[in-house]
Amino acid sequence: MTAHVPLHEAIAQAMRGRLSQGALARALGYSQPSVHQWVSGASLPKIVDIPRIEDACGRPRGFILHLAGLVAPVRTVEEALAMDPTLDDAGRSVVLGAYHGVVDHYRLIGDAPDPGEG
Repeated sequence: MTAHVPLHEAIAQAMRGRLSQGALARALGYSQPSVHQWVSGASLPKIVDIPRIEDACGRPRGFILHLAGLVAPVRTVEEALAMDPTLDDAGRSVVLGAYHGVVDHYRLIGDAPDPGEG
């Protein structure tokens, strides 16, 4: 089971390495102190602003709510990689390429392993 974080920490993770509080505030039309309050947990953004925050940070829709445990789990490898805050775009590309290589290999040989085997 995935450990979830409070919503304000999920917002901070969405921003990490991508946008400063000031840059996010400008992108959304808010003040930097407002964004600081969101990230510190002193207040929360409007729910309609969550996807705007994700878009501004270059994160997939659902990234913040998933980290906070407020949406259903992902169902595809691509979704899982998109939600992983530890991977940058290059890392996602490498992992996804390896995954597709394995899948293509088993399609070619027609001998996929039993999912129960480890």
